[in-house]
Amino acid sequence: MGAMGNQLSRVKAYRLGFYGVLSAWLLLCTLPSILLTSTAAASVTPPLPYRVLIIDDGRHLQGKKLIQNLTTHLAQLGFQQDKNLKLIHQLCKTSAAELSTTLLEQFEALQPQLVIANGTIAALQAKQLAATRNIPLLFMSVPAPVEAGLVQQTGLSTQGFITGRSDAVTPAIRLSMVHKLLRTSHGKGKIRLGLIHSHSPAALADLQQLKRAVQKFPQIELISHALPKQVSCADLPQFLAALQQAIKQLDGRIDYWWSSHGPMSQLAEVQALFTQHSDHIVVYGVNQKMVERGALLRISPDEAGMGREMAELTSAILHGTLPGHIPVAMPKEIALGFNLTTAEQIALVIPSELMELARGQLSHTVRR
Repeated sequence: MGAMGNQLSRVKAYRLGFYGVLSAWLLLCTLPSILLTSTAAASVTPPLPYRVLIIDDGRHLQGKKLIQNLTTHLAQLGFQQDKNLKLIHQLCKTSAAELSTTLLEQFEALQPQLVIANGTIAALQAKQLAATRNIPLLFMSVPAPVEAGLVQQTGLSTQGFITGRSDAVTPAIRLSMVHKLLRTSHGKGKIRLGLIHSHSPAALADLQQLKRAVQKFPQIELISHALPKQVSCADLPQFLAALQQAIKQLDGRIDYWWSSHGPMSQLAEVQALFTQHSDHIVVYGVNQKMVERGALLRISPDEAGMGREMAELTSAILHGTLPGHIPVAMPKEIALGFNLTTAEQIALVIPSELMELARGQLSHTVRR
């Protein structure tokens, strides 16, 4: 029995040793696949912090405030700078070519997971570079994204790497608002709107939209005048001289002025020229500053609401939503503002319901 017991013990030990070696061998065989699986999982998980580049062409009057609103709402959504977010804001008040060079440098240095473009020129340059690198692009402060060539249509998903929010209420809404306000005070005859515009991408795109929309309003005539191509806001004295000449040429042919999107709408000197050299009011202003300077009304995106909406879109994209699945659209929140002094000048009574909207939910009525 002693010999038999020793033999059984040796068999047990042998079996245990065999199974131990077999287990070790199987572990070694499966280890590479485990490592590969872990590596693959790590490769599809975005590294923290999230890297976001904001490129700003500096041509939007409320651009700084809009970006501040965006970053504030990002913080409320849990994105903290230098913790789980690395956000770089690059301001480029330069030509398109110089902006493209700066943008390329930032792409190489930051390797962003998302690019946010503020302004038409910034969005066009960012689109060219982001497309070749498959980087998501989110644009804002673009009044006419279709006409500018950013997307093919609005209201639907792009099925690509780009999405965003326009910077303007549709021309049909703007024209309808002006027509309803003026049809009583203006009297009989067509409402002749004068539009002087530059050759900036935003101005040309907005003009295309207006020309199409005004065809649906037989009571309104749009008379446009292009400044010389060589004239730029960069050379302000030359620009203002050309604008003054254009005002004199159109002044006898129009009833009201309509402000153009683009760089010239951001300059206080521009509205001052209309006030000094024309008896006709600016009936529509692009932004609230123009209303404060004398334009009758503005109906445009609410800056606070736009910042909140852009932060929500940024969060969605960083968390995996494809930009192409997010429709390009108008902002959800719209602001309305009036200049009461200008209204009195043309004996216009603003309906009480519009006054209430301007005072309460959307924007404040401003006197000159």
